Amino acid sequence: MMNHQLDVNNFDNLSLLGKTQGQMMTILPFLTGPLIHRFPKRKEQYQYFCLDDVQGKVPIFGDLYFFQKNTSLKEATESKKLRIILHGISSTPSSPYLAPYVHAAISSGHDVLCLALRGALGKGHDHYHAGLTDDVFAVLNDPRFEHYQDITLLGCSLGGLLALNVARQYDKSPPILKAKLKGIASICPPLNMRQAQLHLDRPQQSLYRRVVIASLKLAYCKLWKQSKRNKTALKSKLWKVMRVKTFAEWDQEVVLPRFGFSSLDDYYQEVSFTHHELSNLNTRSLLIFDRADPMVPIAKMGLNDQRFKQYGNSSVYITKGGGHIGFPYNFDLGLGEQRGIAKQVEFWFSQSEN
Repeated sequence: MMNHQLDVNNFDNLSLLGKTQGQMMTILPFLTGPLIHRFPKRKEQYQYFCLDDVQGKVPIFGDLYFFQKNTSLKEATESKKLRIILHGISSTPSSPYLAPYVHAAISSGHDVLCLALRGALGKGHDHYHAGLTDDVFAVLNDPRFEHYQDITLLGCSLGGLLALNVARQYDKSPPILKAKLKGIASICPPLNMRQAQLHLDRPQQSLYRRVVIASLKLAYCKLWKQSKRNKTALKSKLWKVMRVKTFAEWDQEVVLPRFGFSSLDDYYQEVSFTHHELSNLNTRSLLIFDRADPMVPIAKMGLNDQRFKQYGNSSVYITKGGGHIGFPYNFDLGLGEQRGIAKQVEFWFSQSEN
C-alpha cells in the first residue's frame, strides 16, 4: 500500500460554509449544465476498435469536432493538433461539463475527440477501469489520425486519472509516437484510489454513491447481455453485480474478475499515483484540485498543502471556491487573461505546445 501523508485540510475538517460550498459547486453545475453548456452543433460520430486479449475486437466510440467546419474524418483536416477529452465515472462524451473544454480547444486550433470510456455508453461487450489505457493507444494508432503532430489529453475525475496513466505508459512508447504527446491536464483526479474508495463508501457519501452506482449498473447490464450474445461473456455474475451497494463491492465484483487483479489493493496500487510518480512523468502535466471537493478527499491524495506545487514536470494547483470538477465562472489560476476553468487550462496547454 502507498503511504500518503495527510498534509491538506480534509473535507470533514472544513467549516460548514466550506462544505456547503463544495457540495453546491459539485451539484449545481451538474443540474444546470444542460441549460448552460452547448457542444458545437456539427459533430461526427467516431468509431474504431481495440483488439483485446480477452474480449476480442472491442468497439471504441466517441464524438469528433473539427477546427475547420467543412472537414470530416474522411478528409485531411487542416489542423495538426488533436485534443482527446476523457470523461469521468458514470459520464459520457456528451456530458455538458465537457462542452467548455471542447470550445476552448477548438478556439485554439485543435480538432477534438471526446472519447467514450470502454462500455460507458452501454455499447459493446466490455467495460473500463481507472487504468485501462488500451483504447486511448488504439485511437492514437488509428491511421486516420497519423497526420496529427501535436496531441494533448484532458481528463476529468476518473478520466483525469486515466489520462495520467496514459502519460505513464507513454514513456515506453516508440520515439515517434512519444514525441507527439505535448501535455496532459487532469481535473480532480482520484490519485489515491484506495482513499477515494474509502471516502466515497462512507455513510455521509450515500447520495453520490447511489447515483453513480445506479448509472454504472445500467450500462453494465447492457454490456453483460451483449457479451453473452457475442460469445465473450463477462465473468461477473450479473445478480451479484446488481446487488452491489459500494464502490469496493463494484470493483470486487466487476473489475477484479474481468482484469485479473489479485485484490482491491493490487488494483488500486496499479492505477494510483504518488507525488513521487508525478515527479517522474516525462510528459508535462497539469493537475487541478479543490480543497472542498466532496468526492476526492484532497487530504489523502498525498500532496503538499500549497496552492501551487511543482513535482517534476507536473504542475499541481489546489484551489478554493469549487467542488468536484465544478468551478466558479470566473475561475482564475493566473494563467492568461481569460477567466474560467476551460480557458485557464487552455492557456496552460498553449504554453506546453511551445
